[in-house]
Amino acid sequence: MNKVIKSLNCFFRVHDRPSLSRYIAKILPKFAINRVGHIAKLTKTWYNCDISHIGGLFIMTCTFFGHRFVPQKIEPTLRSTLIDLIENDGADLFYVGNHGDFDAMVRRVLRELSAKYPIRYHVVLAYMPEKRDEYRLTDHSDTILPEGIETAPKRFAITYRNKWMIEQSDYVVTYVVHDAASGAAQFKKLAERKGKTVIELSI
Repeated sequence: MNKVIKSLNCFFRVHDRPSLSRYIAKILPKFAINRVGHIAKLTKTWYNCDISHIGGLFIMTCTFFGHRFVPQKIEPTLRSTLIDLIENDGADLFYVGNHGDFDAMVRRVLRELSAKYPIRYHVVLAYMPEKRDEYRLTDHSDTILPEGIETAPKRFAITYRNKWMIEQSDYVVTYVVHDAASGAAQFKKLAERKGKTVIELSI
C-alpha cells in the first residue's frame, strides 16, 4: 500500500487529474484486490479524483431525493435513468429513503431491477422501525440505519440520514419541480455543493 501511495504522489507531480484513471488502471493489477477499495478511497479523499469506475472493481453509489407526492407518470423516466446509470456508468449500490411517494417508487423500481442486474440497494431509515409504519414499509429486509444516527436528536434524524446518503454517493437522482424551500430541493442543492453528479428527472 505504501508503494501505491508513493506512486500516486509521484504521479501528481507531473500529471493532471484526468490522467489518473489511466494510470491507476495500469498499476492496480500489481496489488491484491482486497486493497483496491482502500486505494479508491485514498485517491478520492486526497486527490479529489474518483477512480471507482476502473475495471468494475469499485462501487459506484447513487441516492435519491424527491417530493413526498409525485405523479405516477415519472416512473418510466426513473426506470430508464436507473438502467442507464447501471449499464453505462457502472452504478451498483443504491440508497433510498422511506418518506413519501418518490422514495416508494424508487424502491419498487430498484427491487425490480435487482432481479435483472447485479446491483444492491438499501432503504435507509431515519428511525428504528415501529409497529405502525406510515408508508406501510412492513418488509425491513432491505433496510439499514446510517452509522451514527443514534447520536442525532430525533427532530434532526431525517436531515442526518439525508446528509449521510449524500456523503456516500457519486450520483444523486432528484425529482424537484416546485417549492425551492422543500426538503428535496434543499438536499439537491447540498448535493450540488458537494460536487455530486445530480441527475434531474423530468416528464
